[in-house]
Amino acid sequence: MKNKEKYNLKALLCVSILLMSLLLTESLLSLLCAKNLFNLKNIINLDERKVDQLLIYSNRAGSNSQYSRTEFSNNIVINSKGMRDDEKNYSSSKYRILVLGDSFVIGKFVPLNSTFQKLLEKRLNNTEVISMGVSGWGTRSERIYYAIEGYKYRPDMLIVLFHLNDFGNNIATARKGVSRMIFDCSHFSKICYLVNWMFFQDKPNFEYTDDTFLTTIEEIANMNKYNDDVLFIIIPYKFQVDGRTLNIGTAKYNIIDRYYKKLIKELDEININYIDLTEPYKQKNINNTFFWDIDGHWNKAGIDYAVNLTYEYITN
Repeated sequence: MKNKEKYNLKALLCVSILLMSLLLTESLLSLLCAKNLFNLKNIINLDERKVDQLLIYSNRAGSNSQYSRTEFSNNIVINSKGMRDDEKNYSSSKYRILVLGDSFVIGKFVPLNSTFQKLLEKRLNNTEVISMGVSGWGTRSERIYYAIEGYKYRPDMLIVLFHLNDFGNNIATARKGVSRMIFDCSHFSKICYLVNWMFFQDKPNFEYTDDTFLTTIEEIANMNKYNDDVLFIIIPYKFQVDGRTLNIGTAKYNIIDRYYKKLIKELDEININYIDLTEPYKQKNINNTFFWDIDGHWNKAGIDYAVNLTYEYITN
């Protein structure tokens, strides 16, 4: 009996030490993030987002946060519908374009009036461009959100910004076992977020597989049915445009390049309207013209050129 009591006491002590260690680690990470030591604030950042079991992520309606990086700092205000945009009514007498996408649409790396959709709206006459973007979304989340909310705005045209990391984003909800558990916990635990970032996120053997490719093509085909006029804009990684910015191994680059080429071939075969920015960017690139040097997103020059090509497509 005494041995059993000793065993229970030791077990309780071990559990208590483990819980205390986790709490201390969580507190330490919170402190490091607040001071942005070891660049942790830039890694663990869900300022305007929250966990969403259906969409993976959604924006916090009415939130107001500051998004700061070495190269920029911008105020991110989310409207009552959970989007970084002005308040919009469901009805409008203007021609309407709805832009769906991930971090390239929400555009936290530039002021609101310099985002892709705002600049496109300025170029077009009697046209309203509506932004619907959440960092971390893939085509699946975008399609679901359009079916729930986007269609209510009755857009005349649908533009989908597609980045090559959407392959992984599209099957995030398909994770199972430890990977899924870590992913779910990462939305409220900095420890889990860090573990997810270190071991599960942006891994070529997870993002780029035949299964993720087929899932992505299926989502694109389904999205194409939602409107009579749908345009996909393919946004490359900056290292695809300027090889000097390559910050990954050759093996991962080859995997990404292979699935990029498969994507373009499939889009042609199933007659999807698209603009591929890869070659236009390459032709005009001089020393990483179109992307931030540290951050991986397009800069103002990259946005401006994408807007010009989209404007030409629409007006022609």
